[in-house]
Amino acid sequence: MSDLSEQLPDLREQLADYAHDSWSRWMRHMFDNWTSDNMERWKRQMYMPYSELPEPVKESDRKEADRIMEIVDKELKLDQEELDELRDRIGC
Repeated sequence: MSDLSEQLPDLREQLADYAHDSWSRWMRHMFDNWTSDNMERWKRQMYMPYSELPEPVKESDRKEADRIMEIVDKELKLDQEELDELRDRIGC
């Protein structure tokens, strides 16, 4: 477990809940759309780096990232100064 996970156990639980929800939504989508064409496309995408994904797939991944960012934002409630400091620390 990371230091951050130990310091923010509520955030860890919220992200774990989101991870399960995201996985279960994906599994429902897969089972509802199970065709040989889709399976081949998903297999290709599974091994493809993000940078090489088609733009619609990247946009779907960005939406997932936005959902994660919302959870983090609600839990951390950083002010602008703290956001700027975080950006400096991670190089954004």
